Amino acid sequence: MNLTLRVVDSVRGRAAAELPVRLDRYDGNTWQAVAEGLTGGSGEVELAVAEGGLHRARLGTGQYFTTKFPEIQVIFDLTPGDRLELQVAPTGYSAFLLTP
Repeated sequence: MNLTLRVVDSVRGRAAAELPVRLDRYDGNTWQAVAEGLTGGSGEVELAVAEGGLHRARLGTGQYFTTKFPEIQVIFDLTPGDRLELQVAPTGYSAFLLTP
C-alpha cells in the first residue's frame, strides 16, 4: 500500500518541490519510522506503507523557505487509498486527507 502526499506552496501558487517528508506510524507506545522521501516537481511523493492506522507526516518546511514553522507535523488515521494534501506558506498551513 502507498500513501500519496502532495504539497502546494500557496504563496507562489505552485507545487512545493524537493520538500523533505518523513512518515511515522504509531504502534501503541511510540512512533516508528515508516518511510521518507522528497517531493518531486509535481509536489508529490509516494511513500510505502505496510498497514493503516495512526500515522504522522513530518515535513521539513524550514529547508524549503524561511518560516516560523520549520517542521509541520500532521497526525492522521490512514486507510488504504487515502491521499494527504497540504498547502504550505511561511506563516501557516492546511492539511486535507482525501479518501476514496
